[in-house]
Amino acid sequence: MGFMSAPVILNWLHESLSFERSRLKQELEDIYIESSMAGTFKDPEAFKTFLWKYLGFYLHYYPEFIWVALGSDLECLGYVLGAPRSDHEELLKIQPHLKLFENCFKRFPAHLHLNCHKSYRGVGIGGELVRTFENDIKTISSGLHIITTTDARNRSFYLRHGLSNEFKMFYKNTPLVLMAKDL
Repeated sequence: MGFMSAPVILNWLHESLSFERSRLKQELEDIYIESSMAGTFKDPEAFKTFLWKYLGFYLHYYPEFIWVALGSDLECLGYVLGAPRSDHEELLKIQPHLKLFENCFKRFPAHLHLNCHKSYRGVGIGGELVRTFENDIKTISSGLHIITTTDARNRSFYLRHGLSNEFKMFYKNTPLVLMAKDL
């Protein structure tokens, strides 16, 4: 993959993507799998559940809150997706760790997930995607959060982008941190 010019950031529902969505969906899956550092899965159903939890759910329920960064050949360089509220009943079922932070959702109701292709990390695409998502979501949400592990490599990125309110909890012996900002 070559990076020739600034990427184009488009909403998933943009009409120009209508013929590209099937291919782009596969590219989003590939980026997600690589970014999550997921290992092998015990069976196809476990893999399907994994994809649904942090990608499929949003494609189904919140496609209007998905933004993709596209290169000159319309390849997906990265994406951001999320929801205006984190208390969606189905979401709480598939991501039960969210319940630990429910007391934060009134002030920081929206959340996002960001992933960039490994060849395009550290070149500003993630920051542009976060800003695009924030500009879109702030019309309907008072605050934004992400949840990560306390030792995750992405924490410094989110701190640089203003998600400086931190709330820590443990989920199944894993230290989690909710990083948030007012919009």
